[in-house]
Amino acid sequence: MRVRHSATRFTSLWRPAHGLLIVPLAIIATTALIDIDTPETIHLGPFLIAAPALTAAFAGPGLTAAVGALAVVAQIVIAALHGGVSTPNHEAQIAAVLVISVFLVVFRRLLDRYERQLGWVRSVAVVAQQGLLRPLPRRIGPLGIASVHIAAEAGAQSAGTCTRWYPPRA
Repeated sequence: MRVRHSATRFTSLWRPAHGLLIVPLAIIATTALIDIDTPETIHLGPFLIAAPALTAAFAGPGLTAAVGALAVVAQIVIAALHGGVSTPNHEAQIAAVLVISVFLVVFRRLLDRYERQLGWVRSVAVVAQQGLLRPLPRRIGPLGIASVHIAAEAGAQSAGTCTRWYPPRA
């Protein structure tokens, strides 16, 4: 029983987007390995910023921060193996990866907050639309009613819509 509960907890934490995490991690590993093997005059470290930027496209701020931190650590390792961390060029590269990673985390956090707000507004709009657009009865006294709802946009139920009434066919 305990193993099944742990497996269920793991699958509930796992999301399909986590499979995409392989790509940014591969970018960090590949860039670091190639940069370590190239001469000191060739700098590939700035390519490390692609990893957190790509992660921000599909993951939340926490995972983006983790990948950004890993990119900064990789840049520090590259700098240590290529003449030291204290050279102006390496300091600038480390600072650039760090600053852009922080920017991406803040951006992703704001984006998540706006998506939550949009979801809340949509749910309120759906409730309001359902309250306003009650289905018409088939008959009102001796009068038969038939209606067609034509939405202005896909998914719209009230704003910009047109409802036409047709006399029932005899």
